[in-house]
Amino acid sequence: MGALLKTMYIRRWGVSPDKVWHLSVMPCFDKKLEASREDFTEKGVRDVDCVITTAELVKMIEQRGVDFVQLPESQTVSNLETRMVSHLGSSSGGYLHHLMTVSAQSLFGLDVDVAEARGVQVRTVRNGDMMEYTLEENGQVKLRMARCYGFRNIQNLVRKLEGKGGKVVKKKGKEDHGWDYVEVMACPSGCVNGGGQLPPPNTNLEQIYSPKEWLQQVERNYQMQAVELPSEERVEALYIDWFGDQREQGRQRCVETGYHGVEFTVGNPLLLGSRW
Repeated sequence: MGALLKTMYIRRWGVSPDKVWHLSVMPCFDKKLEASREDFTEKGVRDVDCVITTAELVKMIEQRGVDFVQLPESQTVSNLETRMVSHLGSSSGGYLHHLMTVSAQSLFGLDVDVAEARGVQVRTVRNGDMMEYTLEENGQVKLRMARCYGFRNIQNLVRKLEGKGGKVVKKKGKEDHGWDYVEVMACPSGCVNGGGQLPPPNTNLEQIYSPKEWLQQVERNYQMQAVELPSEERVEALYIDWFGDQREQGRQRCVETGYHGVEFTVGNPLLLGSRW
């Protein structure tokens, strides 16, 4: 989104990207580290200039004594979209759901929805944070994907992927399709349970929600948002509108990226100045 916004401002209003300051509110502290990576810069200008977590945002509001109930509703609306919409699938962005659906349509001509299709089997591999989705047609596995949340499941995932990955391998005399795509999140229950999220509210006398109840409440709030299905035509129209005849360059700049190893150069700060 940072790359998209800064590229769009350059094209539309001729504003230099270093004059656009982009703040992103995230449920995850690691997004701060991600934004600082050199992979997400263009000619020395960062795609995302600052990241704060939802908990930090609320703390800032409280420190300034802002009461949202007493605030008048703003009468100015940006010409950019301000609607709040959600995606189908998990509350970590719905990537697996989207890829499963699009792949089924484009690769096999199957008009299916992961959540409802008869041909898609969903099973719990170990617990609610390790789920497997298998698309079958006439008894043949077409696609198999997995959703893996939490470090304990990631360890099991790595063991399963060793020597297998998305390849078809023999297992107990039968072909095992393996996984074509895996959605991995470090936090149990995914992004709604991110380390930067708001803790359960409490009064001076008792805790209103247990951690599990609070997570369920956050999940319900997420799923209550209006859902908008992705539209390939709409995305293409946006590329044409924003980038004109340079839409392919714009697509590469705003969508594609790569990760490179970051050299660890800082030692243990507790040992700085020590003779140990």
